[in-house]
Amino acid sequence: INHLVPEDQRSFGYTSKINRFESRYLLNLTKYLIKQKQFRPDQITILSMYLGQMSEIRELLANSMLPTVKCTTVDNYQGEENEIILLSLVRSNKEGKIGFLDVKNRVCVALSRARSGFYVIGNLDFICKSEKNGEWKEIVETMKEKGKL
Repeated sequence: INHLVPEDQRSFGYTSKINRFESRYLLNLTKYLIKQKQFRPDQITILSMYLGQMSEIRELLANSMLPTVKCTTVDNYQGEENEIILLSLVRSNKEGKIGFLDVKNRVCVALSRARSGFYVIGNLDFICKSEKNGEWKEIVETMKEKGKL
């Protein structure tokens, strides 16, 4: 899911990056997936590269009575997997900074945790333009070729 919405400026209590648009989108996507009755809430995991985004999503999940949907950072999810993975990329800014999204091992962990379904939300145009190693560009091109973007 490609979008153009910028990340939020830091607000009181957050020292990490957040993108409230992505948080709300993933909450609604989670609700939709559960309503399809093919997967239980505990079979869905939301991953983020940033602790602030994880906290934001966890709060939304708790307020929506979805506490069994796991939400964690990519770094804390190494060695784990789930049926459905929803990945929030967060970064979208005028400065062209993508931070952790340019770290290959983090990208590898994020992309290899889903058994049945994998959804990514982010400003993919921005990320591809701002990255240094070309990994996201290759991923996005593959998604486009397969009609998944």
